[in-house]
Amino acid sequence: MNQQQPADKLDALLRGWAERRQAAQDLDALEQRILAAVAEEASRGNLGAACPSPAVSDRHRLASNALAWFSIGAAAIVAAVACWLLIDGNGKSDVPARQARKLPPRSAWLDGRELGEKGRLIREMERVFDHRLQWIAETGGRVLLEVQSQPATDAAESCVPLAAQIVVVRRDPRQPQAVPVWTVDVVARQERVIRLSAESAGLPEGIELRFWAYPVDEEMVAVDSSLSFPGLALAWDFSSVQKCGEPLAVCRVERNGVEYEVFQTVARLDKET
Repeated sequence: MNQQQPADKLDALLRGWAERRQAAQDLDALEQRILAAVAEEASRGNLGAACPSPAVSDRHRLASNALAWFSIGAAAIVAAVACWLLIDGNGKSDVPARQARKLPPRSAWLDGRELGEKGRLIREMERVFDHRLQWIAETGGRVLLEVQSQPATDAAESCVPLAAQIVVVRRDPRQPQAVPVWTVDVVARQERVIRLSAESAGLPEGIELRFWAYPVDEEMVAVDSSLSFPGLALAWDFSSVQKCGEPLAVCRVERNGVEYEVFQTVARLDKET
């Protein structure tokens, strides 16, 4: 009986992860098209003033079910119409549009399903690489790994696994929703130093990312991170604590009326699902 080789198992894991992420990206694109259509109808006076849709932390990605896609799209349209109906007689909503627009975009959140997949991924990959895995990163459709020469010690294996996502979004006054322009996902045990650059990881020229995190308790995590993105004249250094699972805006710049914002999200993966 043939046993599955480590390389085959790794290939299957990465291919499955990439397919799930592609389905999620397709769903994001569907949502953007629906919201754009609603905004267009509103500008023609068919729906009244457009109402921004707030981000939610629990996003169920049922990308494999076509009926679910239709239901989500219909719900988005109904929500937009409901927002219009709730606007008061003076044509003003209870929440200023500027404030609502500043909520973290949908793309910045990590939902329960994603966290479950990432937790399973790091545990399987550690077994494949005999506990020599340092970190996994995914950006631009590419999966990157760092594997050390020696297996981790027992103390290192007891460290909490973490998932981190950093996303750069573009906010254009002519568009109803923030649009992601660059995203990186990282999975690693606590206190692993992650460095990504054009030289080490094939990132676009000039982009450099450094990341380190340590869970303070069940709710908070200490993070030391930095990003340099010359193409957008964007850079930041962050050394503080943030709440697990909630996107935090760590940088914001404006260029020719277009705003770019960086959101950082970190979550624990120590609960097996």
